[in-house]
Amino acid sequence: MQSEMKMVKKEKRRTQQQSLIRGLFQHTERPLSAQELLDAAVSIQPGIGIATVYRGIKMLLDDNFIIPVEIPGTTPRYEKPGVRHHHHFLCKKCDKVYTVGGCPGHLEKLIPPGFVMDSHKIVLEGSCVTCSPSG
Repeated sequence: MQSEMKMVKKEKRRTQQQSLIRGLFQHTERPLSAQELLDAAVSIQPGIGIATVYRGIKMLLDDNFIIPVEIPGTTPRYEKPGVRHHHHFLCKKCDKVYTVGGCPGHLEKLIPPGFVMDSHKIVLEGSCVTCSPSG
């Protein structure tokens, strides 16, 4: 009986932690790394570990609740799907990634003759408002 109670308590705790990670994505408008998720989660629920964060990320990916954001040379980040076509801004000082609305469009002009573009990704780099000298 006692081992059953421990198991139920452990499952409930895991569910609460996964709900916390899901909630962090619901309340942010930018892609988050596992470390950013951990930092935010620990401030709400001390004791949560990076392994729990990665399990939560895997669960959310499997549920299609989040999608990966791949920016070459950086750690993986994740964001909610369904946001209309957009690009990203990478702050080279704090390493945070932000969503940039809109697209310059008309990129077909850049493609060599005979090539076919299926998709594109644009990453702007610089300093975010917090890190810039004027911020």
